[in-house]
Amino acid sequence: MINVADLVKDKYLPGNYFASDAYIKGDFESGLIENRRGDHLLALPETFLKAIYLGLDAAAIADYDQAIHLNTNYTEAYYNRGLACIELGRKKQALKDCRAAAKLFFAKGDIENYQKAKSFSQEIYELKTSNTNTNNMLLVGKMSSTTVN
Repeated sequence: MINVADLVKDKYLPGNYFASDAYIKGDFESGLIENRRGDHLLALPETFLKAIYLGLDAAAIADYDQAIHLNTNYTEAYYNRGLACIELGRKKQALKDCRAAAKLFFAKGDIENYQKAKSFSQEIYELKTSNTNTNNMLLVGKMSSTTVN
């Protein structure tokens, strides 16, 4: 089994995953390989990983929908659903959710989170009106790294 603590401690070693001599044994069709140190690795195609994350975002949206249905003043659910929607490219819904979150934060007197939600809704609006996906990932990373309190 791979020890995650060892992965963090070790220096990054760039690898050539297509080099036939880099691995002692493996089954590339199933994605299971073993390197010279004896580490068992799982090689997954990037498209598969993207599909997993998109599925997680879709499931998260369903959970936030349910939370908002149960409590229409659940500010964090609006904000987090906006994050998940921008990941899936649903900019219109993300904008609507961030604006709703900003309005609720303001009503609660939470000015710090109001400013965050308002700022992100402005960035989503600018992204939506520019009709480009080049800045989409930058915005997603920025929004995801800034959580509301």
